[in-house]
Amino acid sequence: MKKYGRTPGIYKVSTHQKKGEKWKVIATRQIAGRQVKKTRTVYGSYLAAQKTKEALKKELQSLSALPMIKAPESFPTLNDYAQFWMSSKRASLRVKTVEMYAHVLKSQLLPVMGDMPCDEITRLHLKAYSMFLEQKRRTTCKGESIPYAQDTLRGFWRVSLQLLRDMAADLELSDMTQRLKGPSSKRQGVRERTTLTEKELSKLLFTVKASFPWVYLEVLTMALTGLRAGEVYALTFSDVITTPDNAGYTLRVSKSAVHTQRGWQLTETKTKNERLIPISDYLAEKIEEKKRALGLIGEHRGLIFPSNRGGFRHVSSLSKPLFRASKAAGLTISVTPQVLRRTFNTLIKKRAVGSDLALRDMMGHVSSDMTSLYFRSNDEEKRAIVLDFCGAIGSRGTP
Repeated sequence: MKKYGRTPGIYKVSTHQKKGEKWKVIATRQIAGRQVKKTRTVYGSYLAAQKTKEALKKELQSLSALPMIKAPESFPTLNDYAQFWMSSKRASLRVKTVEMYAHVLKSQLLPVMGDMPCDEITRLHLKAYSMFLEQKRRTTCKGESIPYAQDTLRGFWRVSLQLLRDMAADLELSDMTQRLKGPSSKRQGVRERTTLTEKELSKLLFTVKASFPWVYLEVLTMALTGLRAGEVYALTFSDVITTPDNAGYTLRVSKSAVHTQRGWQLTETKTKNERLIPISDYLAEKIEEKKRALGLIGEHRGLIFPSNRGGFRHVSSLSKPLFRASKAAGLTISVTPQVLRRTFNTLIKKRAVGSDLALRDMMGHVSSDMTSLYFRSNDEEKRAIVLDFCGAIGSRGTP
């Protein structure tokens, strides 16, 4: 690139057969103590390059005329930055996730360091915060005081570090979170991992059908599909579709009903992907029966499991029926929708030997294995697994 000597900042780059001479034009100006540069490429004569240079100089002059924002005399407190951080997260995260972040910050981190200026927070403060979390205890429903479980502390620590790392990056501070050991707890287990056997699941469905018929269809749907409760309560009658070859029925899962502090919201599923789950003819017939009982005809978008007011049902509506049905069926555990989901996962996996990816596809799980991210099991494989499972529970998928 050859500099054109008559005017600084104008360089002749090359000559184009059709467009003519190619010029690179550069203009610079000191603004608020910093060198600001603007660059532009133009085709044509030297006169055109000169006019471009003048236009760039005017743009820089207009920038220098704007009132400059003064650097803050002091850094904001962690409370102030946390408000900004939470407002930036609302646009990209699920509502429930944002509420969880807000709860952790309000109940754990901000009471300890919220009033501190951001530039005064050091590694020593974070080590003290880690010890503070280890010593915290919670009260159970029986009135017992117990330490938080390891998984819970890990969640508190993860959200806190995410805020502090973003703070260091935004305010150009040194990262005080590097190589810090998080809090630990003697209580390792926090999630109930109990599942039912095929015989126990069949007994439970028999009991629910006989004693609690008004919730039988939604319990049956959870048991034979493994859907999350929010996904079940977001289902509409139009989500039950017939396969193109008329081989059976499929349930389309694309939304989830979530109860937030602002009320009910219809959101994407946890993995943000629509998935199709094969269902037995019996389950499809039961859903069609309910549709006819409600007087609905054709493809209707009404909720399959609405509340008494016509809105979304809350998962707590199943607590008492499932608790009483569990006792009446002689089960040693109290069944919840999550137990039904884990049971489906466990029993299907026993039948899906060599077809783990088909199971992940139906459950809506995300695997760390790159192969599973690109894998999509075919409908015939998923249908064969589900119908085999339904057959073990009872004739045509019913107890």
